[in-house]
Amino acid sequence: PWKYLKHYIEKSPLFRLERVVTPTLIFFGTKDTNVPTEQGWEHYRALQQIGKAPVRFLLFPGEPHGFKKPSHQRRKMEEELAWFDRYLFGRRHEAEENRLLASNAPLRWHRQVLSIARSQGVVGIRDHGILIPETVQVHDTLRVTRFEITRAQFAAFDSSYTYAPEEANLPVTGLDTRRIQAYIDWLNARTRRNFRLPTRREFDLLLQDAPATGNTLSYWAGYTPNRDEYRQLQKIAAKYPATSFLKPVGQFPPRVLPNHQLVFDLNGNAAEWVVDNGHLKPAGLCALTSTDPRTGKPFPPPENLVGFRLVEIVSPATHPLPNRKENQ
Repeated sequence: PWKYLKHYIEKSPLFRLERVVTPTLIFFGTKDTNVPTEQGWEHYRALQQIGKAPVRFLLFPGEPHGFKKPSHQRRKMEEELAWFDRYLFGRRHEAEENRLLASNAPLRWHRQVLSIARSQGVVGIRDHGILIPETVQVHDTLRVTRFEITRAQFAAFDSSYTYAPEEANLPVTGLDTRRIQAYIDWLNARTRRNFRLPTRREFDLLLQDAPATGNTLSYWAGYTPNRDEYRQLQKIAAKYPATSFLKPVGQFPPRVLPNHQLVFDLNGNAAEWVVDNGHLKPAGLCALTSTDPRTGKPFPPPENLVGFRLVEIVSPATHPLPNRKENQ
């Protein structure tokens, strides 16, 4: 090449990269013996500095000219598909987010969180001026309230129920069966829709793939306690009002349904009443419980930290609220 330097320069694509405007994705393996890795870096730096074409360079450790590791083959394919989505099919914003953000990253859903229905800062929607809960579609015949029923929503039904203004979006907790059923009856009559408490099976299905991070005792302690630590932490927490550990609904990462709808606080804040074999029982974690490491199940919640959310049956169905069975 030194003898015919001018000829090599004329034939080298490196000296014509100022003409490239096509988005370029470059893959190289560190053990490539067919094409020196340095050439990949040269092309990348040239296109990057010229600035006429978007360019991305990915270097795979230990790979030869043809990638061998299945994980690297998959990564290469995913990067190619994302590149096509962005520059061939015009889904640039979506493709960039998919590349930069984990599937459960709060930033991925931040825009959707900001669009959640609120009325003067209070979550919910107005039905002829009355605050009612917002629901999201789960499947063809079932909807669910996006959040646990809040204090402001319950007070729209029961004017005797009072709360401080800053507590409007806290979940309503500590209600007895009669008051819960009265709220459901009022909501059904008001909206001419068919709300009820979820069954255990419905709640467990909603809980699938829900983020493990929520308002629980593990959050307050900073770690997941064992049984002995759990008992000791309960004594520390008992120095404060139990409801002081509640947070406004929607403060922690949501469960993302297959249809991309968001459902919040399934794994903490307030535990929730469900219908289990004909009886009313609390389900899930609350702000003062965690998962028992031995059984994998939540420790029992205090009753003043049990709230409720509702499901709505789209097709006609009747599910009366059963009487609560004591000592369950």
